Amino acid sequence: MVQRFYEKTSRDHIWNADETGVRANRSGGVKVLAARGARSYYRIVPNNTEHMTVLVAINAVGGRIPGFYIFKGERRMQNWIADCEVGAAFAISKKAWMTDNLWPQWLEHFVKLVLGGCLPTNHHALIVDGHRSHVTKVALDTARMLGVDVILLPAHTSHHMQPLDIACFGPYKRYFRQCVDEHTLGHLGHEVNCQDLAQLSSRAMAMALTPTNI
Repeated sequence: MVQRFYEKTSRDHIWNADETGVRANRSGGVKVLAARGARSYYRIVPNNTEHMTVLVAINAVGGRIPGFYIFKGERRMQNWIADCEVGAAFAISKKAWMTDNLWPQWLEHFVKLVLGGCLPTNHHALIVDGHRSHVTKVALDTARMLGVDVILLPAHTSHHMQPLDIACFGPYKRYFRQCVDEHTLGHLGHEVNCQDLAQLSSRAMAMALTPTNI
């Protein structure tokens, strides 16, 4: 029934979502000049291990919704996404990973931002991998209530079939590393914090997740 429905519907109703992690001290975006044959060279990199997960959703006509940022922690301390794109949202988890409790929150974030609305009478398809958080009873019931048809990629195939993995996250991470390097060089002595991470991620996403690339 789902297949027959989406054969007739608009491509802007077909979405792909996935998450990826970034870390402050994983650099490499800016080239360093060194003597030929040198066994080591020096560069300035952040020395902290601040990290986060960002959840992205794109559709079949090149659109996307603002990011959903997951930080490590047990309670919110401040608005860490104050400098991100309009409409972005964030949450916290013990390890900065997606959890069973956070996925339904993201579904509500997704539905709120889908252009034209997402209702039980106006379904959207959401293609995701088989992570356990995507297939809990609460998650599937929430999706059904909101008008989202969850379509799972076959197990162990996301590195070949996941559109975000194949075409978007590579450029995003390259731009993110460049943004971190530029920020570090421009703010010597300043540790990259959660708000910095989100801002740099938002900037990198704008450069990598263009309609043409999507």
